[in-house]
Amino acid sequence: AICRQVCWSAVEQVRAGQIAAISPEAAFGRRGVLPPLVIELKDRSVLIEGIIDRVDQLSDGRIKIIDYKTGNESFDVVEAACGYRLQLMLYLQAACGSERKPAGVFYFRIRDPIVDFSHQELDEEKLENEIRKAFKLDGVMIDDPQVIHDIAGDFTGYSKIVPLQKTKEGIKSTGRDGLMAEEDFAKLREAVAARVRQACEDLTAGRIDIHPMKTKDRSACTYCDYKGICRFDTVFEGCSYNIVR
Repeated sequence: AICRQVCWSAVEQVRAGQIAAISPEAAFGRRGVLPPLVIELKDRSVLIEGIIDRVDQLSDGRIKIIDYKTGNESFDVVEAACGYRLQLMLYLQAACGSERKPAGVFYFRIRDPIVDFSHQELDEEKLENEIRKAFKLDGVMIDDPQVIHDIAGDFTGYSKIVPLQKTKEGIKSTGRDGLMAEEDFAKLREAVAARVRQACEDLTAGRIDIHPMKTKDRSACTYCDYKGICRFDTVFEGCSYNIVR
């Protein structure tokens, strides 16, 4: 049942948009269909290789990345800009290269949705709608009419594909970071590239300092029993990243 729901949701998402080509399990690296990511350091080059769950090429040639997750993963712009959960943005860079423009990056959660009808009458149509909501893509996309149409298709009210709503003032995100201006998305990519380069420099130099995740809003120290001894949460200021919207 879960496999049927997941597959059918993926089919509906593809049908709703305008996708010119789909590349599943797209490998980037020396033996992949895409070249490796090359990070140039002062005295050497670092090659990054991997396999992208799915690369979609939209009608205008822009690239959309989808990564399938069985957990409750969610994309956070601030965390990505601060150097955490870089997977989607690395995949996007590998798929776009220097020639193609980005459309967006998304997680597709593979799970068995639980719908609560304990306080209302069971309705098959409502049930189907609630199941669709559970499989909405989670991520961020370029705030461009063509990109939105190619990903979400034509819709009124709330999109069944991504967290978007069509209002009298235009299309708005119902999530935290659903839409980004082209300029802001470019800044995000630059911030991620700088973090990746720094990580490569640290690794090649043998620097492996303990740095739990800490942003302005979240800290891994919240769940640690030894934060009173380590004091990392009080010494390290953490990372902040602001986007003007």
